[in-house]
Amino acid sequence: MKNFTKTIAAMFVAALLSFNVVGQDIDLVQGLNYAYDPVDAQGIVSIDYIDVCNNGNDPADPFDVTVYFYDENTQDVYFLDTYRLKYGLSGESCVSIDIWDVNVNDYPSVPDGTYRFGFFVDAGEEISETNESNNAGLLAGNNIYNPSSA
Repeated sequence: MKNFTKTIAAMFVAALLSFNVVGQDIDLVQGLNYAYDPVDAQGIVSIDYIDVCNNGNDPADPFDVTVYFYDENTQDVYFLDTYRLKYGLSGESCVSIDIWDVNVNDYPSVPDGTYRFGFFVDAGEEISETNESNNAGLLAGNNIYNPSSA
């Protein structure tokens, strides 16, 4: 009886380990494709599109994508706006977030300055990923923001 119990327990553990747990192989990253217009005189950054990808095999539940300004001189980060991917993202796929206007004037903590624009995938860190270090990235170009003129 003792050997039978051990055998059943070993089979149970092996069966548990063979299940593919959702979130086991998820890797959310910024896609390579994006287009945006730098902050204008009214304080608006117009995003034509930004790609978000899941390089893993498993689907990701819903998560947030947040855009931000980064001051390269002071290394200050100013989180601006968040978009929720409410359907998540299947494995080995990308999705484009299209036509997203962000009014920097809605964020009074952002002072005058020159900033890089970036976005952060899974901003709320809701998703357990195989690689948590590749979720944020800066886009090319500088944004000169002056709230007193906007």
